[in-house]
Amino acid sequence: MLLFIAVGAPAAVSAKGVARIDIEHGRLTMALTAVGRQAGVDILYSETLVGERTGIALHGTMTVESALAKLLAGSGLGFHRTADDAIVINAASDSLPAAVATPIETIPEILVVGRHAQNGDIGRTEGDIQPYQVSSRRTIEDSHSDSIQDFTRKRLPANAQIASPAQDFVGGAGSTRSEINLRGLGPAQTLVLIDGRRMPSLPGLPYAFDQPDINGIPIDAVDRIETLTATAGGIYGPGATSGVVNIILRHDYRGAEISLTTGLTARGDAPEVRLEGRIGFTPDHGQTDVTINVSATRSGELRYGDRDFIARARRQSYANDPAAFLASLPVGNAINVFGSDQLVLKAQLGGAALGSTITSLPLGLIGDSAQRTALLVANAGGIDISLPDALGGARDDIVSRPRGQAILFNARHRFGSSGIEAFADVIDTRDDGRADGRAATLTNFIAGTNPANPFQQDVTLTFPLTGVAATQSTDIHILRYTAGLIAPLPRRWRANLEYTGGIAQRVQRTALNAPGDYLYLAYSYGQPYGGRQALDPFGNWADFVAALQSYSRTTFSLLDQTSHLGDATFRLAGPLLTLPGGTATVTLQAEDRREHVGASSYILSDTGSFMLDFGLPRIEQTTSTLAGEMRIPVSGSGGLLRNFELQLAVRRDVVRTILPATVTLFTPDPPPFVTRNSAFAYTVGARFQPIPAITLRASASTGILPPSIAQIGSSTFLASRSDPDPKRGGRPVGSEGEFTLVNGGSASLRPEQARSLSAGIIFTPFGDSGLRASADFTRIDKRDEIGPVPGLTIGALLADDNFYPGRIERGPLTAADAAMGFTAGPVTRIDLTTANIARSRLDAVDLTLDWPVSLRRSGDLRVYVNATLQPSYWQQAAAGLARRQRIGYSDGPLEWRGNGGVDWTLGALRLGLNGQFYASYLVASSSGTPASNAQLIAYQGSDRIPAQVYFDLTATYHFDRGGPVPHGTQVRFGVLDVFDQRPPTVTDPNTTGYSYYGDPRRRRFELTVAVPFGG
Repeated sequence: MLLFIAVGAPAAVSAKGVARIDIEHGRLTMALTAVGRQAGVDILYSETLVGERTGIALHGTMTVESALAKLLAGSGLGFHRTADDAIVINAASDSLPAAVATPIETIPEILVVGRHAQNGDIGRTEGDIQPYQVSSRRTIEDSHSDSIQDFTRKRLPANAQIASPAQDFVGGAGSTRSEINLRGLGPAQTLVLIDGRRMPSLPGLPYAFDQPDINGIPIDAVDRIETLTATAGGIYGPGATSGVVNIILRHDYRGAEISLTTGLTARGDAPEVRLEGRIGFTPDHGQTDVTINVSATRSGELRYGDRDFIARARRQSYANDPAAFLASLPVGNAINVFGSDQLVLKAQLGGAALGSTITSLPLGLIGDSAQRTALLVANAGGIDISLPDALGGARDDIVSRPRGQAILFNARHRFGSSGIEAFADVIDTRDDGRADGRAATLTNFIAGTNPANPFQQDVTLTFPLTGVAATQSTDIHILRYTAGLIAPLPRRWRANLEYTGGIAQRVQRTALNAPGDYLYLAYSYGQPYGGRQALDPFGNWADFVAALQSYSRTTFSLLDQTSHLGDATFRLAGPLLTLPGGTATVTLQAEDRREHVGASSYILSDTGSFMLDFGLPRIEQTTSTLAGEMRIPVSGSGGLLRNFELQLAVRRDVVRTILPATVTLFTPDPPPFVTRNSAFAYTVGARFQPIPAITLRASASTGILPPSIAQIGSSTFLASRSDPDPKRGGRPVGSEGEFTLVNGGSASLRPEQARSLSAGIIFTPFGDSGLRASADFTRIDKRDEIGPVPGLTIGALLADDNFYPGRIERGPLTAADAAMGFTAGPVTRIDLTTANIARSRLDAVDLTLDWPVSLRRSGDLRVYVNATLQPSYWQQAAAGLARRQRIGYSDGPLEWRGNGGVDWTLGALRLGLNGQFYASYLVASSSGTPASNAQLIAYQGSDRIPAQVYFDLTATYHFDRGGPVPHGTQVRFGVLDVFDQRPPTVTDPNTTGYSYYGDPRRRRFELTVAVPFGG
């Protein structure tokens, strides 16, 4: 069978690459498998190339290179390392450079003989035809990232995400879920896979299949992350318009290990604990392999009062634009008083004019009226802008607090020598998040007629509230299970039949207990309701706070939704023919995927007032797929087109959506309807070497993004009296009878179309053991994007309905109408729904550098850089309109984003320094109005947020000797943001006061101890 095998597992391997090797005389393929497992490396080879060769017995402690040299001696085979530290077995005469160190055959990894990987995709490398970026397990470990999302934000420059859901204090609802946004096109256009398979989509409100949450997966369970930052519909199907992130988990593992990670900031807050255990074993001498991974994560709180982000932003806003800042009625640690004109005390209090529209009183006053009046006069012209020491201020969470747990299970069984294998895989995670505060302040006016008001005019008061509770939480449970069979076929082909099912449940809760019940009359006009106490905010503060409690009420919301996934897949893969460059292979796939969100409820409750239960109907989406991918190694290492290889992938997807019909108001809803979209997508590419040190590659791909359920759904209601109708003498539309008005989405929408072009160069002047540099240009052009029709209003339609054909329907023109000079019948229906009308395009350049340098006795040095330049990304609402640039704005991708560093290894010790760079960006929003952007700039005092650089220092030590520390123990220590760099202040009142590219925890220490048992 001409199939490549990749084997490897973490073992008790020293930092010098030395491992205990124990293998018996037998087939060389089995010996290579054993070496990979025992040395903890991936070994790739062709079964046809290795053939029936036998290997010698090996026993002892040695490097993997030494073991392979002894095994392969006299066999006519050799080996070399790839850029991602795998080992490829090749004919002794071969000398493939790192840029093309891909196996001769490329088929889904799950079909590779002897490999325990569950990856349903072909194993991709950084030297592939398309510009993949591969993050190894070592890179992931050295990053000291909290989660997979945290890693992609720090180490994946093409991820243009600005703020994570945990940082979203407005719409995040306490969630700590993941969200990856390649190139800035939006999370819906980045496809996220686990082991080459889709996860259950996260149900969204009200009707959506959101990007799956992967933050529940422990990051130490990840073997590598393969990222493609270009359209890839021909390979991966709908939703891969901006790229794909495929997370490969660790399955090929023998032994047991337990690891504990603890983290704490330099200020002693935001603690974090992660406990993880894994075990890999065979119960029947190698016929069955089982791996189990369990983990639990807890993180502590980080409050606004623990950092000065908001406080600095408030002071800066006040200093730069005091008038606008005061107009926003800020809440401070005092009773702030605002008037629309000069404040004047009532006659019985002296009738003094304060000469200002603002003043304040300190909290906690218990003095008499004369004291309070004197303070109001003395404090005229100023207010307190410090951060309130309460919920709604210093006690709010800066980021949501995660709490997670996971169980990962994998088993694979080989049925004797038949070549048939069965496997099962389960991923069960919980990712629960919570955030307190952000809703507990009181702003209301007090009428001048209110006896409690010391002023002659109406005033507005702001002050912090105590004794209140405000909580948001989102609990996410993800379950995915896969079971399947792998079977050999004639002519060296293999087949895989599998079924994947699962659920994604999101339970979202909000609760607020605060004054509000009949508060308006009592507070504003001094008229207590229902025997409740009078309210006097200018009186005794303790009495006022106590009286407020009688007006408290609890508002509560609950959303509980579950999506269900069912995915049946059949794969065929094998060789086609032998060419000078190797064997051409093809992978064929048929798939039927179904997802639905069951009928659910969205409950809103106000204690003592109302409870509303909004029934959310069932939605469903099915995708039927036929796909194929060919890899054709046309030529070998000689000639002008050295190592010339072609890639062709084609795919046809039929997407069927079942959703509630047009939502109507005041009339019965019609039955659900079905939309059907089909699309053909392709990927074509090639690479070759004009000279041994240079590889050139280029590819073109297409893809689609089907209309979301929210985009398909529309709202319909009966309307009356609207704009004048010029075709009926100026009579208002609706004055002659109600008409139907349709807003929102449309069932006639087509999928958005994407096309990408990529071209790049890989430079490897010293072959696979030295410098590797690459540069790849990518352009993604999107057409038929869905959006509102610019300028589409009822008035515009009536003025020129020919410009918007089909959007106005009319009744018949009667003879009487014609006699009155009318030229059309009365309007019966107006369509204001969205259309496939917009377009966007982006250009990006991805740059990488990896340079390992041997210092001989002084160890090994590695210098690396990963950066993305995105000079252009524009959107156009419709043909002929201005193009809106998104790059460098506060709501768009950065022009430059990257990271780089240096690693030094000496024996068992490895030290690393990594720096993350984020370019300067504009304060203004690309979607903001000129007035709103001008205000943001005025608050900031500048039109730009400065560039940011953060450095992490890490150390890893492997204990490879005996003694009190178990052999193979690994200790990792990291100082994150080692220079305690403060994120730039952002004064936008809709943010949390700091640039989201920085970590609000600032300098942080993290320690991981991993102890193996057995092996």
